[in-house]
Amino acid sequence: MGLVSDERGLSMRFPRFIKVREDKGIDEASTGRELARMWELQNAAAGADLAVAEEATVDGSDGGAIDG
Repeated sequence: MGLVSDERGLSMRFPRFIKVREDKGIDEASTGRELARMWELQNAAAGADLAVAEEATVDGSDGGAIDG
């Protein structure tokens, strides 16, 4: 809570457990700050994608798509 918003936190989904990973220990687990940074990067990328799509809609271009 508080890393990406004052009003809400982040949640994660975990895949089902199949086996213990021998290649990575608990001290190498991602921290809350690392997860927040990943969220920020994803959110920024999504905003950039949205801006490109909106620009293509306004100017009538297709964003460089090739027909055929």
